[in-house]
Amino acid sequence: MSTTAAALATTEKHADNILPASEQLRTAAEATAGQLRDVLKSDDVKAAADRLAKEASQRWREVTDNAAVFIRENPGKAALAALGIGFAIGLLFRRD
Repeated sequence: MSTTAAALATTEKHADNILPASEQLRTAAEATAGQLRDVLKSDDVKAAADRLAKEASQRWREVTDNAAVFIRENPGKAALAALGIGFAIGLLFRRD
């Protein structure tokens, strides 16, 4: 048997193994994708996302309420802080 014939026989042997292996891989990928879809549709994920959104909203309200209280109690400091922040932003965006 020549080298070419031996290489061809080996290639055919491996090709016969590749087709079933690729089919198994496709089946496993489909099953995993289905499981992932089920998890993303589950109420647990939706409930967790809703809970996180509510917590973020509540924290934002707390921060804005605290800022409003600080501004009412310390108007001079708040004005100077706003002036400083505005000056810093102006320096950042200044074009030479």
